[in-house]
Amino acid sequence: MTALLKLQDFASTNEGDRADEPAESLPGYSAGFMAGQRAAENTAAQLDASLIQALDDLAFGFTEARQAVLQSLTPLFSAIIAHILPTTAEESAYAHLINHLQTAAVHDVGQPIRLTLNPHQVGPVQAILDAKDYPDFRCVADPSQTTNTVKVRMGEVETLLDIKALQDGISTNLKALIEISKREEKHG
Repeated sequence: MTALLKLQDFASTNEGDRADEPAESLPGYSAGFMAGQRAAENTAAQLDASLIQALDDLAFGFTEARQAVLQSLTPLFSAIIAHILPTTAEESAYAHLINHLQTAAVHDVGQPIRLTLNPHQVGPVQAILDAKDYPDFRCVADPSQTTNTVKVRMGEVETLLDIKALQDGISTNLKALIEISKREEKHG
Protein backbone atom coordinates (compact mmCIF):
# COMPACT_ATOMS: atom_id res chain seq x y z
CA MET A 1 0.00 0.00 0.00
CA THR A 2 2.34 2.48 -1.03
CA ALA A 3 1.04 5.77 -2.27
CA LEU A 4 3.24 7.84 -4.40
CA LEU A 5 3.19 11.53 -4.09
CA LYS A 6 3.53 13.32 -7.35
CA LEU A 7 5.03 16.80 -7.22
CA GLN A 8 5.15 19.24 -10.04
CA ASP A 9 8.60 20.13 -11.36
CA PHE A 10 9.16 23.87 -11.29
CA ALA A 11 12.69 23.80 -12.53
CA SER A 12 13.03 25.89 -15.61
CA THR A 13 14.51 24.39 -18.67
CA ASN A 14 14.51 27.65 -20.58
CA GLU A 15 17.88 29.20 -21.35
CA GLY A 16 16.59 32.64 -20.31
CA ASP A 17 16.18 31.55 -16.67
CA ARG A 18 14.99 34.40 -14.40
CA ALA A 19 17.70 33.66 -11.83
CA ASP A 20 20.24 35.07 -14.25
CA GLU A 21 18.32 38.33 -14.68
CA PRO A 22 19.44 41.36 -12.59
CA ALA A 23 17.07 42.17 -9.71
CA GLU A 24 16.49 45.68 -11.03
CA SER A 25 14.82 44.36 -14.17
CA LEU A 26 12.19 42.33 -12.32
CA PRO A 27 8.65 43.74 -12.36
CA GLY A 28 7.79 45.71 -9.20
CA TYR A 29 11.42 45.97 -8.07
CA SER A 30 11.56 49.76 -8.29
CA ALA A 31 8.31 50.24 -6.39
CA GLY A 32 9.36 47.76 -3.68
CA PHE A 33 12.82 49.29 -3.40
CA MET A 34 11.37 52.80 -3.00
CA ALA A 35 8.85 51.58 -0.41
CA GLY A 36 11.67 49.91 1.53
CA GLN A 37 13.75 53.11 1.38
CA ARG A 38 10.82 55.18 2.71
CA ALA A 39 10.19 52.67 5.49
CA ALA A 40 13.88 52.72 6.49
CA GLU A 41 13.93 56.54 6.47
CA ASN A 42 10.78 56.67 8.61
CA THR A 43 12.25 54.16 11.07
CA ALA A 44 15.53 56.14 11.24
CA ALA A 45 13.62 59.39 11.85
CA GLN A 46 11.61 57.74 14.64
CA LEU A 47 14.80 56.38 16.22
CA ASP A 48 16.47 59.81 15.98
CA ALA A 49 13.47 61.46 17.63
CA SER A 50 13.47 58.82 20.38
CA LEU A 51 17.20 59.32 20.97
CA ILE A 52 16.83 63.11 21.15
CA GLN A 53 13.96 62.76 23.62
CA ALA A 54 15.95 60.32 25.76
CA LEU A 55 18.95 62.70 25.81
CA ASP A 56 16.66 65.60 26.77
CA ASP A 57 15.21 63.51 29.58
CA LEU A 58 18.70 62.59 30.82
CA ALA A 59 19.88 66.21 30.73
CA PHE A 60 16.83 67.35 32.65
CA GLY A 61 17.29 64.57 35.21
CA PHE A 62 20.97 65.47 35.66
CA THR A 63 20.12 69.14 36.19
CA GLU A 64 17.43 68.26 38.71
CA ALA A 65 19.78 65.90 40.60
CA ARG A 66 22.59 68.48 40.65
CA GLN A 67 20.19 71.11 41.92
CA ALA A 68 18.92 68.77 44.65
CA VAL A 69 22.48 67.97 45.77
CA LEU A 70 23.44 71.65 45.94
CA GLN A 71 20.25 72.48 47.84
CA SER A 72 20.90 69.71 50.34
CA LEU A 73 24.49 70.96 50.85
CA THR A 74 23.39 74.54 51.58
CA PRO A 75 22.80 73.98 55.32
CA LEU A 76 26.19 72.27 55.61
CA PHE A 77 27.99 75.13 53.87
CA SER A 78 26.11 77.67 55.97
CA ALA A 79 27.09 75.85 59.19
CA ILE A 80 30.73 75.71 58.09
CA ILE A 81 30.74 79.43 57.31
CA ALA A 82 28.90 80.48 60.47
CA HIS A 83 30.24 78.11 63.12
CA ILE A 84 33.14 75.86 62.19
CA LEU A 85 35.47 78.26 60.38
CA PRO A 86 35.42 80.98 63.06
CA THR A 87 35.98 78.56 65.95
CA THR A 88 38.78 76.64 64.26
CA ALA A 89 40.60 79.61 62.75
CA GLU A 90 42.86 80.28 65.72
CA GLU A 91 43.66 76.61 66.31
CA SER A 92 44.38 76.03 62.64
CA ALA A 93 46.51 79.17 62.54
CA TYR A 94 48.80 77.74 65.20
CA ALA A 95 48.98 74.33 63.51
CA HIS A 96 49.67 75.96 60.14
CA LEU A 97 52.32 78.15 61.72
CA ILE A 98 54.08 75.17 63.30
CA ASN A 99 54.07 73.25 60.00
CA HIS A 100 55.50 76.25 58.21
CA LEU A 101 58.14 76.71 60.88
CA GLN A 102 59.20 73.08 60.76
CA THR A 103 59.59 73.26 56.99
CA ALA A 104 61.51 76.51 57.27
CA ALA A 105 63.76 75.07 59.99
CA VAL A 106 64.73 72.14 57.78
CA HIS A 107 65.71 74.49 54.94
CA ASP A 108 67.37 77.20 56.97
CA VAL A 109 68.96 75.50 59.96
CA GLY A 110 71.26 77.87 61.75
CA GLN A 111 69.43 81.08 60.90
CA PRO A 112 67.40 82.62 63.70
CA ILE A 113 63.72 82.92 62.88
CA ARG A 114 61.70 85.89 64.04
CA LEU A 115 57.92 85.64 64.34
CA THR A 116 55.99 88.89 64.39
CA LEU A 117 52.56 88.36 65.95
CA ASN A 118 49.65 90.19 67.46
CA PRO A 119 50.46 90.76 71.17
CA HIS A 120 47.58 88.46 72.21
CA GLN A 121 49.10 85.57 70.28
CA VAL A 122 52.71 85.83 71.45
CA GLY A 123 52.08 83.83 74.65
CA PRO A 124 50.30 80.82 73.07
CA VAL A 125 52.77 80.61 70.17
CA GLN A 126 55.80 80.93 72.45
CA ALA A 127 54.37 78.17 74.68
CA ILE A 128 54.08 75.87 71.64
CA LEU A 129 57.63 76.69 70.54
CA ASP A 130 58.98 76.06 74.05
CA ALA A 131 57.11 72.74 74.23
CA LYS A 132 58.59 71.69 70.88
CA ASP A 133 62.05 72.88 71.99
CA TYR A 134 62.76 75.32 69.16
CA PRO A 135 65.43 77.64 70.62
CA ASP A 136 66.14 79.54 67.38
CA PHE A 137 62.67 81.08 67.22
CA ARG A 138 61.97 84.47 68.69
CA CYS A 139 58.43 85.89 69.05
CA VAL A 140 57.99 89.64 68.64
CA ALA A 141 54.76 91.44 69.51
CA ASP A 142 53.43 93.92 66.98
CA PRO A 143 50.05 95.62 67.63
CA SER A 144 49.67 96.33 63.91
CA GLN A 145 49.49 92.57 63.21
CA THR A 146 45.91 91.32 63.03
CA THR A 147 44.80 88.20 64.85
CA ASN A 148 45.69 84.99 63.00
CA THR A 149 48.42 86.59 60.90
CA VAL A 150 52.10 85.93 61.44
CA LYS A 151 55.16 87.37 59.72
CA VAL A 152 57.95 84.82 59.60
CA ARG A 153 61.37 86.34 58.94
CA MET A 154 64.49 84.29 58.21
CA GLY A 155 67.45 86.40 57.24
CA GLU A 156 66.24 88.64 54.45
CA VAL A 157 63.18 86.57 53.56
CA GLU A 158 59.82 87.37 55.12
CA THR A 159 56.61 85.37 54.70
CA LEU A 160 53.13 86.42 55.78
CA LEU A 161 50.80 83.67 56.98
CA ASP A 162 47.20 84.89 56.99
CA ILE A 163 44.69 82.33 58.23
CA LYS A 164 41.86 84.88 58.16
CA ALA A 165 42.37 85.38 54.42
CA LEU A 166 42.29 81.61 53.95
CA GLN A 167 39.09 81.40 56.01
CA ASP A 168 37.54 84.24 53.99
CA GLY A 169 38.49 82.50 50.74
CA ILE A 170 36.85 79.25 51.83
CA SER A 171 33.78 81.15 52.99
CA THR A 172 33.53 83.05 49.68
CA ASN A 173 33.80 79.83 47.67
CA LEU A 174 31.13 78.08 49.73
CA LYS A 175 28.81 81.11 49.45
CA ALA A 176 29.31 81.06 45.67
CA LEU A 177 28.15 77.44 45.58
CA ILE A 178 25.07 78.36 47.59
CA GLU A 179 24.30 81.22 45.18
CA ILE A 180 24.67 78.91 42.18
CA SER A 181 22.22 76.52 43.82
CA LYS A 182 19.72 79.33 44.44
CA ARG A 183 20.00 80.62 40.85
CA GLU A 184 19.46 77.15 39.40
CA GLU A 185 16.48 76.66 41.71
CA LYS A 186 14.84 79.82 40.37
CA HIS A 187 15.73 79.30 36.70
CA GLY A 188 16.35 75.52 36.65
